[in-house]
Amino acid sequence: MQYIKFLRNSIVMFVFICPTTKIIGDDGVYQLKDLVISANRNPVLTRKIGSSVTVITRDEIENRRVRFVTDLLRTVPGLAVSQTSNAGSQTQIRIRGNEANHTLVLIDGIEVSDVGNGTEFNFAHLLTTNIDRIEIIRGPQSALFGSDAIGGVISIITRQESEGKMSGTTSAELGSFHTSSLESSIHTGGDWYNLSVFGSQYETLGTNVARRGNEKDGYQNTTLGINGHITPREGLRFEIASRLSESEKEFDQQDFRFPTTTTEGLTFDTDDSTTSSQIYGRISGTLSPLESNWKHRLGAAITDSDNDSYLNGTFNFGNEGQRKKYDYQLTYSLDIPRWANSVHNFTFAYEYEEIRFRNIGPTPTSLQNQRNDLDQDSFIGEYQLSLWDRLSISSGIRHDDNERFDDITTYRLTVAYLIPNYNIKIHGSHGTGSNNPTFTELFGFFPGFFTGNPALKPEKSRGYDLGIEKKFKDGLITTDIAYFNSDFDDKIVSTFTTVVNANGESHRQGVELGINAILTDNLSVSGSYTYTDAEDATNQEEVRRSPHSASLGLNYHFFDNRATINISMDYTGDQHDTRFFNFPTPAKRVTLDDYVLVNVVTTVHLTDNADVFVRIENLLDEDYENVFSFSTPGIGVFGGLRMHY
Repeated sequence: MQYIKFLRNSIVMFVFICPTTKIIGDDGVYQLKDLVISANRNPVLTRKIGSSVTVITRDEIENRRVRFVTDLLRTVPGLAVSQTSNAGSQTQIRIRGNEANHTLVLIDGIEVSDVGNGTEFNFAHLLTTNIDRIEIIRGPQSALFGSDAIGGVISIITRQESEGKMSGTTSAELGSFHTSSLESSIHTGGDWYNLSVFGSQYETLGTNVARRGNEKDGYQNTTLGINGHITPREGLRFEIASRLSESEKEFDQQDFRFPTTTTEGLTFDTDDSTTSSQIYGRISGTLSPLESNWKHRLGAAITDSDNDSYLNGTFNFGNEGQRKKYDYQLTYSLDIPRWANSVHNFTFAYEYEEIRFRNIGPTPTSLQNQRNDLDQDSFIGEYQLSLWDRLSISSGIRHDDNERFDDITTYRLTVAYLIPNYNIKIHGSHGTGSNNPTFTELFGFFPGFFTGNPALKPEKSRGYDLGIEKKFKDGLITTDIAYFNSDFDDKIVSTFTTVVNANGESHRQGVELGINAILTDNLSVSGSYTYTDAEDATNQEEVRRSPHSASLGLNYHFFDNRATINISMDYTGDQHDTRFFNFPTPAKRVTLDDYVLVNVVTTVHLTDNADVFVRIENLLDEDYENVFSFSTPGIGVFGGLRMHY
């Protein structure tokens, strides 16, 4: 039924994805690699961005040959990855020490956070299939994107071709843990249209999640997508993006059965599973009249999720969530060369959002069964100014009129200043953020055990960062260092039986360092280091946020560029987690040991149209945990063939 619904929606929407390989910027036409799509309400040249931004390109994705997006994000400064165990397990991304549901995730401009999952996006189901680039914007971005963007934004843009010919790829892979995957994509386009269709199937028997026992916890994922655009005449463009992901994951439970502190909180083998389905879609139209400084954009998007949990094969509970968003944006651009060679962009936008949520219990009369909804109107304004082609300033403000909470206004200011003679860019930003309580936090879920708190207030933050980017050797080496600092109010915390807004402020601060270097025609390296000091209102270190993390990557071409070896090393330092016990026994804080993950990929180009590759994951066979008592896989070897046509 979900596949039929997906195909129906895709066909209905296809008259109308996201950015093409060329975009008209404020100074003319630029290649996509020169711009960042999500740092402002309109695409911006990288040299004019004041926020801290990292872009993962298609070349990096293809060189790494990993199957999950989280393996790419581990290398990004300021990001912390917490994957419960093996493939398909709950996976969270925290930016600059903030919570996982403070990261807004966009796929082709669609807000994909799962309403049924506490408005948090589960990265466990996001494969790298057909992904062209990933943009990570760090720091409060609520002025642009609203709730959930306290820590930052991760924007995924899928691949399109526009060379006026048909092309495609097919890739097959086999490997450890009885893993197999198959993916394929087809692209076609011309002067006035573009269409991409892609799909993938991933399956693994998995490994044992529990510390003890030998029961394997497997995972299956099917992803389908379609995106494209048509331009019936110059200045008029319609776009579509649609995506379906269906998955099934086996999992183990934490043991709360015995009244001893030696067994409680440890994971044990169970025959439990979850099924998950997400459908995303967006249509939009853009009108840019010839010889006009005005640009209009009208769009509509939907995110639909369905999650069900089974204990020993019997349905236990589930939830359904849906987000519909309608938006209109008007942009006016003005160049005044005689006045400091200034470029002005004024943007005004309106968004209307409908959120629907449903809990489903094991019986028709279950007290878990509930339906709730939330509507919101948002008004956004942004002004971008460029002077002398050196100084770039952007300011944004957003007012959210929410039916359940007090109105809230957020803002953001960014500055970038170039010193061309020294190849230096100084950049900084300051802003505020907000995050609405989830439906579970407001209305509860487990009757008699967890009670919601309808009096909750939205969480709020304010923060800033300041950095300096320096290029050496005519841009072959780029370094960037930034300091960040933020305060967090009204944090929603659990008291085990309910949730409340905490008194006092939580604090986050730290340093991010990144480097990218092309050392020779064949060798490039990249590295990052992040120091994060994240404390709650009691000055206690936040859980699952290591103070120290680092990465190092190397990519080397040899055999006349017919072979490539890619080595990545990701370090995560000691971090705290929580071991839970039966109520009213208080939870205990534990320390998770540091670890280093080393992945190696070798690719050989057999012909212009065929590649073979071998990937080794966790080369050092590290025994580590991201979440207390949930085991992770050891060394794994995978190999495959990729065809281009």
